Amino acid sequence: MHLILAGAAFALIALPLSNVPPFGLKVLPSTKSLFVAGLAIMICGLAFAVWARRHLGQYWSGTITLKESHRLIRTGPYAIVRHPIYTGFVIGMVGTAVAQGQVRSILAVVLLVASYLRKTKIEETWLVQQFGDEYRTYQKEVGALIPGIK
Repeated sequence: MHLILAGAAFALIALPLSNVPPFGLKVLPSTKSLFVAGLAIMICGLAFAVWARRHLGQYWSGTITLKESHRLIRTGPYAIVRHPIYTGFVIGMVGTAVAQGQVRSILAVVLLVASYLRKTKIEETWLVQQFGDEYRTYQKEVGALIPGIK
């Protein structure tokens, strides 16, 4: 389900829907400053996701798996949020929404957040099973997708 939601979010952004009501309806003015601000937000979000992926290193996987000598990473971006790759993608999508300023962009953000909320619940259950109290402590100390929001 989370892949369907994320796929729909990215499709809303990528497909040429600017002239299809209500998707192309403008909710923000088309200004150069909003476009540049959105682009900057998108770049920052994607850079955060890349930093998180690189920081995770050998422990990263496209699926939920336990690697050999796996340990819980709590440094770098993982000291800020528990799922920084998702946070980075959401920030990137928010930047795209600001740059595009259309209904479809807002819907894409909502779908992507819904996708990652669902996926984090699945991953969190698995991580608690694998790391027990160490992960429960991490959950109490660090927000899942937004700093300070557990």
